[in-house]
Amino acid sequence: MISFKKKFYFWKLTDTWFRFDKGLYNVFSLRKYSFVQNHEQIKNSFCFKEISHTLITDLTQDSESILSAISKSVLKEAKKAESEGITCIFNNDIEKFIEFYNKFAGNKQLYQFNKKFITEYKDFNTIAYAVKDGEILAAHFYLVSKKFKLVRSFLSGSRIADEQFDKRTLGMANKFLKIEAIHYFKKCNFETFDYGGIVLNTDNESLKGITEYKMSFGGKVTTDVSFLSPIYFVLLKIFSFIDRRYK
Repeated sequence: MISFKKKFYFWKLTDTWFRFDKGLYNVFSLRKYSFVQNHEQIKNSFCFKEISHTLITDLTQDSESILSAISKSVLKEAKKAESEGITCIFNNDIEKFIEFYNKFAGNKQLYQFNKKFITEYKDFNTIAYAVKDGEILAAHFYLVSKKFKLVRSFLSGSRIADEQFDKRTLGMANKFLKIEAIHYFKKCNFETFDYGGIVLNTDNESLKGITEYKMSFGGKVTTDVSFLSPIYFVLLKIFSFIDRRYK
């Protein structure tokens, strides 16, 4: 089970990933159930549904079928990355990831994460690094659920602001790392690789680009369903007018 508490202004929000817990306490508390699996089976949740979309790759397929769905240009760049000495490492070193990611986030003016927040996921994560000559080029943070045999992309960062590395190399490293992660989780007997959400029918060029990038790995579009307790739903609506994180 992936369940943790996080600060939501003056309150503590309980966020549970991939599963839903029934109970009237949902009416009277600040709760969210994110990306619930088998959501169609849930009746009388006493919560508000939040609908979004993501891309998934079925890892129960044979490796050849998975690779055939990935665009040829992505496969070509990944192969080039490997030929240039880029390797991939998988571990659970959260402290190293936070240090790397926060440098990236600071340069991109994104929200940074403290160790306390990320360690809420300490038993449910795998971190992937693309490395060349001892230097980390890119890092991907995945949340994993052994119960649902599911892995979901959560955070990623690269050395994009470091003049030591050109954008071409970093782009190849990221693509190679994603493909290697797919192979890695398949070998670990996970069944679903989730790319972490996409936005359909948007005029935002940045979001369009991110969605197109994720689609180049051949995933299938599917619906994400989350459940928000009534109190959290109302507060979220109120604060969405003053804080861009919740728009």
